[in-house]
Order: sequence, then structure tokens, then C-alpha cells
Amino acid sequence: MYLNINRRNYCVEEYGEGEVLLLLHGYMESKKAFSSIKDKLGLQYRVIAVDLPGHGDAGEVDTPFSFDELAADMVMLLDYLKIEGRVHFAGHSMGGYVGQAMAAFYPNTLKSLNLIHSATWAASNEYKKLKEREKKFVLKGKASSIARISIPESFAPNNRERLRPIIDAMIDDSKIMSQTSLVHIIDAMKERQSWFHLVNCYPIPVHIIAGKYDQVAPLNKLKEDLPNWRNSHMTVLENSGHHGFIEEPEVFLYQLNQFTTQIDAHWKERQKAKEGKKGMSNDSIKTDE
Repeated sequence: MYLNINRRNYCVEEYGEGEVLLLLHGYMESKKAFSSIKDKLGLQYRVIAVDLPGHGDAGEVDTPFSFDELAADMVMLLDYLKIEGRVHFAGHSMGGYVGQAMAAFYPNTLKSLNLIHSATWAASNEYKKLKEREKKFVLKGKASSIARISIPESFAPNNRERLRPIIDAMIDDSKIMSQTSLVHIIDAMKERQSWFHLVNCYPIPVHIIAGKYDQVAPLNKLKEDLPNWRNSHMTVLENSGHHGFIEEPEVFLYQLNQFTTQIDAHWKERQKAKEGKKGMSNDSIKTDE
């Protein structure tokens, strides 16, 4: 399904049954990145997988945007799909930035925030310089060279040969991205904020999923930043780089399901208590007929 929201194009795929899981991919990826766990995700959740602007089947993004704006688009998307109540969110890397902005500005939409190898801090000056250099490569028509190097290196060394077919498919998938799209996406990433001070205002459970060998969102940096997130829990995937859902799919799925199941149980108890109080209130009302 193709949607245009605030002049930005999205491609949405729904599958599975259960509690709703809004699933977003990372930079130079698409919803295809989750193909290897798609069937098992569908056994646990009603998955809403989205190709973000400029990625996958969404087509080109031809105007600047921010992750705050994409968060607003996701809220409108959920409304369009007539999804009532809160949803679980899982976002890989850049996709996690959208989730953080949703938790900060639209907290009533989320039941849990699952950040998969996603930086939880603002873009540093060093990072901005790195992205500016990357943009220059893109403008010289060398985006494919970036993908050929960066995608394999984002996996743990011991997993690269074993997962070579998947890595090659991800590199091929990135080739459809236009130069214009890449420039706007890079500019948005350069302006990445830190949202924890806003997210901490609300009791949204945060699940930070890290890879021991992740060089993109390094484990030591995630651990250093963890105390900033009030209601947070960390899972470390011991044999993964930046793509734990591909490198250790069974462990990843187990940890994700455990976390969301606990949250669902909490919400059911909360709803039961709310209904009990409502019943007690009604019992206390007497009428003369």
C-alpha cells in the first residue's frame, strides 16, 4: 500500500496477527531488511512495516525533512489504518530516531519503544563532519561505493561470510536510492537530536537492543547513555554487529517478544483494574424508580 503523507511517500506492508508492532528499517535499507524474521514476527504481532521516504518502494524524497516530521507522519499513518490505542514500536538504527521522536511528542501512541542498534544521543560534531563527507561522495555519484563498504562492515566480522547472500541483497537494495533522496536523508541524520529528556516525562518502557560488535551504534556508547533513559532495559546480542535481527534472529526475537509480552500483561492488568474501579463507581450510584 502506497501513502502520501505531508507530501512524503511511504510504502506500507501489513502481516500477522496480535498486538500491533510498527516496524521501521534503517538507513539505506527497506522493510525487506526484516525478511528473514518476517514469518516469525507475524506469529506474534500484527506488523506494520514501512518503507520510509527515499527508501525501498517508497520512492524519492525530494524535499528536506526531520525525524520529528516523520514521527508526525507515522501518527497520521496509524490513524489512517484505524488503529486504536497504543502500539509497540521497533526501529532499526535510523528508524529508531523516528520512534524516539514519536515517544517524545506523541507518547500516547506507544506502548513500548524498542530501539534496535539505534543511537540514543544527539549527532556530534564529528558525526556531522563524517556525514558531510558522505554527502560529497553521494554528489559525486559514489553512493554505491559507500554501500559496498559500509554495509558489510556493519556486520560482526565472524558473520560476514556466513551472511554474504543477505549482505549482497542489501547492497543491491540500496542502489535504487536516488542522489536527491540520499542528500535529504543525510541532512536529516546530521540534525539528529537527543529526545530522552522529553521521553522521560512519560512512562514509556524503552528497550535498547545493542550488538557487542556494533561499530555504528557502539555498545560502550549505548551503555554510557543508558542512565539518561529513566524507564529503560538493555539487551546485548553477544554475536552481533549492527544487524542483530539478521545475525542472531532467534535471540533477537526472544528478547523482543519477552519485553513486549511483559508490557502487554501490564496493560491488561491496568485495564482490568480500571474496569473494576468503574464497576465499583456504578455500584455506588442509587436511583429511585
